[in-house]
Amino acid sequence: YVPEIPIDDGAYFRLYLRLQDGFSTGTTNQVKLIAMRGAVDVENTYGGGKNRTRTNHFSADLCIDSSRSLHFYYYHSDQLGGWGDITYCKLSFFKYTKISPGKWYCIELMLKNNTPSQKNGQLSAWLDGKLIGNVERLRFRDTEEAKIRRLAVYNYFGGNNRWQTSPKDQRIYVDNLVISR
Repeated sequence: YVPEIPIDDGAYFRLYLRLQDGFSTGTTNQVKLIAMRGAVDVENTYGGGKNRTRTNHFSADLCIDSSRSLHFYYYHSDQLGGWGDITYCKLSFFKYTKISPGKWYCIELMLKNNTPSQKNGQLSAWLDGKLIGNVERLRFRDTEEAKIRRLAVYNYFGGNNRWQTSPKDQRIYVDNLVISR
């Protein structure tokens, strides 16, 4: 989804999601479920990973790993490595948040853009109305022109290697999708 007017301050993305019975992540390290992407123009909101410049070009995905634990996978201006940062979502200090096949979940992702050049951006996630993840003090952009310009529902497995693809034909069901400012 590309909003008619790019989103400056922040956005919320909510949907109901169900992995089909027997859903498998196979050998991939993650499956991307929903994402928000930002840049100075819509063309620069596509992926690109390792070699792209992250100044004024950001993304935040909510994903599952091979154990179906939810986590943020995000690109921002202050990250150290070439690939995105990962922060796991937790119901408690010791328990990662997992989703199971065959059950409907309400999943929400919020991205609050930072004031240009300041570290006051934020990512938050909720599962069935409970806050499960929160990352603060993020710098996504250094200019007002970098805004949220693309929101997506995915079933993207891993990276670009053959072994990171879906191990079989399978489905992810989505219902009641809502995007708001």
